[in-house]
Amino acid sequence: MRLKIGNGENKIMLNIIVNNGSASKKYSLYKKEEFLMSAHYEKIDDSFLKTEITKKEQNEENILIDVFEKAFKDFVETLIKKELINSEEDVSKIGIRIVAPGTFFQDNYLVDSIFLENLEDKKIISPLHIDPVQKEISEILDNMPKIPIYAISDSSFHKSKPKYSNIYAYPKEITKKLDLYRFGYHGLSVSSVVNKLKEDNNLPSKLIICHLGGGSSVTAVKDGKSIDNSMGYSPIEGIPMATRSGNIDPNSIFAIMDENDFSTSEMQRYLYKECGIKGISNLSGDTRVVLTEAQKGNEDARLALDYYAYEIQKTIGAYKTILGGLDTIVFTGTIGNRSADVRKRICDGLESTGILIDQSKNKLMIKAEGNIKDELSKLDVLVIETREMEEMNRIMMSL
Repeated sequence: MRLKIGNGENKIMLNIIVNNGSASKKYSLYKKEEFLMSAHYEKIDDSFLKTEITKKEQNEENILIDVFEKAFKDFVETLIKKELINSEEDVSKIGIRIVAPGTFFQDNYLVDSIFLENLEDKKIISPLHIDPVQKEISEILDNMPKIPIYAISDSSFHKSKPKYSNIYAYPKEITKKLDLYRFGYHGLSVSSVVNKLKEDNNLPSKLIICHLGGGSSVTAVKDGKSIDNSMGYSPIEGIPMATRSGNIDPNSIFAIMDENDFSTSEMQRYLYKECGIKGISNLSGDTRVVLTEAQKGNEDARLALDYYAYEIQKTIGAYKTILGGLDTIVFTGTIGNRSADVRKRICDGLESTGILIDQSKNKLMIKAEGNIKDELSKLDVLVIETREMEEMNRIMMSL
C-alpha cells in the first residue's frame, strides 16, 4: 500500500517552492517560515520576462527562451549569486504544486518512482497540467539529484467536501473503476486565504472565495472547511476561464469533434486553450485586453465579460444557498486581486444577496488588500492576495 507523507520531526532550514505552468514558472526560497526571495519567469506573447522579488526590492529583466526553459537552474544560480545559499547542498527540501485528477493526488507525497508512475498514468487525461510538472521535476533532478522533492496537492483542501458534492451522476461501478470524482482545485490558494483570515481572527462561518485568474473557481467554505468547489474532476469544469470553457453540454463536444474531425487530445486542447473569454471575445484570454476593447465598444468583448460575471454570480447564489447564508465574500487570484472592473461587474448583480461595494474603495484596491463593502452592505467583501507559495511552504514545514 502506498504510504502518504505525514508529520515529520526534522527541522527544515531552507525550502525551495515551485509553482509552474505552461507559460509561467514561479520559485520561492524560504528559511523556515521566513521569505527570502522569489522569481517569476513568464512568457508574454513572443518574449520572456523574469521578475525577482526580495524583501527590499523588485527587479524585472527580459530573458531569452533558453533561460525560461531552464528557469530552475537560473533561479538556483541567482540564489548563489545573491549569497542566499552557498551551494545546492544548502537546500533542505523542494516542494512542487501538483494539479492532477485522482484520489491518489489528494495527498502530499515524496516524489519517487511510484509517484512518477501515477503521474504518468494521468498524463493522457490532463496533459496540459501534468506535462509541465514532469518537465520541471526532471529539471530539478538534473540540478539537485540529492535533494528530496515533495509533491504538494492542489486538491487536498477539498477532501472535506460531503459525498453528494463530490460525485457525478454516473453508475457507481464506473465511478469507482475510473475514479470519477469532483476533486476540486485551487485548494492551496483557498486554504491560504482561510489561514490568513484565521491569523487575523476574522474567519467567518459562511464564506465564499472567488479565485479569479487564468484559471478561475469559486469555493464554498463553512467553518473553515471546503464544502464545494466549482472545479471538478479536472480544472476545466465550472465557471468560464481565460481560455477554458468551464461548464458545457457534453453533446456540444461531440458536435465540435465531428465537425472538425478532432481526436480526443485535440478536443481537450481546444477546450483548454481556445474557449472561455478568449473564445467568446475572439480576441484574447488576457482580461486586460478584453476590458480595453469592451470600453472601446467591442460587443464580443462585452459579451465575454458579461458571461464571465454572470456565471460567477450564479455560482455565488447557489453557494449561498448550500451554506445556509453568507457572511463574507473574498476575491483573490490575479484578476480578483487586481481588476476593480471585474469585481464591479460581479457584485453589481448581487444586491439581493446583501452584497454592496463602495466603488471608490474598489478602484483603489489594486494589488492591495482590504474591505471594499459599502456601508449599507450586509456582507464583508474582501480583496486578499493569494499566498499559494507561502501555503506550500507551510505544508512543507510539516512534512
